[in-house]
Amino acid sequence: MAVKFDTPDFTKAFETFFKAIPTDTSAFDEAFKSASTFAGKYSDIMIGAAQKNIDLSAAWTKDALAGLDKIAKPQAEAAAYEKVTTDVVGDFVQATPERIADFAEVAKKAQLDTIELFMAAGKETTETAKKAVKTATKAA
Repeated sequence: MAVKFDTPDFTKAFETFFKAIPTDTSAFDEAFKSASTFAGKYSDIMIGAAQKNIDLSAAWTKDALAGLDKIAKPQAEAAAYEKVTTDVVGDFVQATPERIADFAEVAKKAQLDTIELFMAAGKETTETAKKAVKTATKAA
C-alpha cells in the first residue's frame, strides 16, 4: 500500500514575499541585452574570419592539386617531366607570398574589427556607469 504525503504548496508564499520587495530588474535586463549583443558581434567577427581562412585554404589546396595533376600526367620524355615540375613549383613559390598576405589581411581585419568592438563596448560601459552614478547621487 502506497503512503501519500501532503506537501505544503509554497508558491503563494513566495509570490507574496517577492511582490512585497520592490525590485528593479531593468539594470540586469539591460546588462544581459548588452552582453548578448556584444557576444553576437564578437562571434560574427571570429566566424567571418574563420570562413575567409577556410575559403583561402580551399583555393590554395585546389591550385596545389591542379599543379599535382599537371605533374602526374604522362610525359613522353624525362625532360618534359622536369619542365612541368619546374613550372608548377615555380608558380606555387611565386603565389605563396600573396597567399600568405591574404591570410594576414584576414587576421588584420579581424583584429581591427575586434578593437573597434571593444572600444565601443568600453565607451558604452563608461556611459552606463556615468548614468548609474548620476542616478545614485540624485537618490541620495
